Amino acid sequence: MNRAKWMTIVLGIALSFAFGQEKSGELYKAGVEYYRAGDYPNAIEAFMEIIKKSVDYEELKRAYIYLGYTYFSLPDEKNARMQIEHAIQLDLDYTPKVEEGFSAEFIALHKVTKESLVGIAFFDSVPSPATVLIDGKEIGKTPQKKELLIKVYEAKFMRPGYESCMETVEIKKGEIVSVNASMRDARNWKTFLRSALGMVLFSYLLKYI
Repeated sequence: MNRAKWMTIVLGIALSFAFGQEKSGELYKAGVEYYRAGDYPNAIEAFMEIIKKSVDYEELKRAYIYLGYTYFSLPDEKNARMQIEHAIQLDLDYTPKVEEGFSAEFIALHKVTKESLVGIAFFDSVPSPATVLIDGKEIGKTPQKKELLIKVYEAKFMRPGYESCMETVEIKKGEIVSVNASMRDARNWKTFLRSALGMVLFSYLLKYI
């Protein structure tokens, strides 16, 4: 029995055990080993199994990335791009690296795919800094530049002592969108309201007393 067949048998046993135990970590290792042995069908099966069963974003991202890498090596660029897109949607900030075992060509494909899915938003506020939340998730403080997937978001600006401010942000492919929030001093607003109510009350008393 040659080494390649022996490797396939050993990895098949490991993969079957991993399936039975539903351990995505073991599945991932088995999938990577299958890939390195050139057994792409079993590598695809392992990564697909993780995608079907896992609810962990990190595990799913890794599975999609290596599944994309496996398709890329077949070569099947269409399916490779599809898996890369899934990975990007899970983690926009992650980029595969050569030191992780990915080829420069695959990294270039990842970059091109990402560029087709994102735009850039520049967030600023008066006064600054203010905390920025995108669809309820904090991304940092102004001024802030952020890559975002192409779609419409709700941006919320928050700063102690000021009224929170909401802005609708539409991200378009390859474009930079500037979002500037003018925040009103909540304390001044409340003081103004109290003064206005006081004046109304005073006028009423003068009229009827």
